[in-house]
Amino acid sequence: MLWRILSKTGLIYCAGAFEAFSAAAFAFVLITFYGEAIPMGELPTDGDHYIYVRSNGIHTELILPTDNGTIDWKETIQPDDFGDSISLEYIVFGWGDKGFYMNTPEWSDLTAKTATSALLVPTETAMHVRYIPRPEENKDCVKVFVRKEQYLKIASYVRKSFKQEEQKVQLIPGKGYGPSDNFYEAHESYHLFRTCNTWTSNALKEAGVRTSALAVFPNGVMGHLRK
Repeated sequence: MLWRILSKTGLIYCAGAFEAFSAAAFAFVLITFYGEAIPMGELPTDGDHYIYVRSNGIHTELILPTDNGTIDWKETIQPDDFGDSISLEYIVFGWGDKGFYMNTPEWSDLTAKTATSALLVPTETAMHVRYIPRPEENKDCVKVFVRKEQYLKIASYVRKSFKQEEQKVQLIPGKGYGPSDNFYEAHESYHLFRTCNTWTSNALKEAGVRTSALAVFPNGVMGHLRK
């Protein structure tokens, strides 16, 4: 008799937990769907400067000219931190979960533990930085024109994302995927509603460049930039 009562009670708790999880998942999908659909900002057709926004289908990042006459990023991100053969034409900035970034150089390296931690628990973050040649424009790498004041706002947002000591960014030694990239300590925590795509979107929002109200996934960024 007691066993039946306990079993029934357990089923009730399981059913309640499942309903709560289903309701939370539905709310998340609803919020992200409508958040991505609502546009904010403008998409200039020309400007003083330009940037690129790129997606690999899951992650978005900013690509800026290393030195466009307004800002020289070599003064912030020392080329000496990288290999000798890198191109210094453009610099790539991405923000994300530190464990996910550093432990998952390829999607084949992704584990359930890493993914679950990144999605469900607020975690420490890192900036991923690379120097590269000029990127190729396509549907996953969009060129965006900006005015000088807009570019300065984006640059300020990127700089503030780095943790700094004595006005210097903090390199995480030996954690890059190769000689052309590095990780640096970052501000803020990563969680379900603040992802790498939210970071990219917020950089654009700072400058009034078109993006979505809430960009948890790449389409919330790229969908509003593709012409």
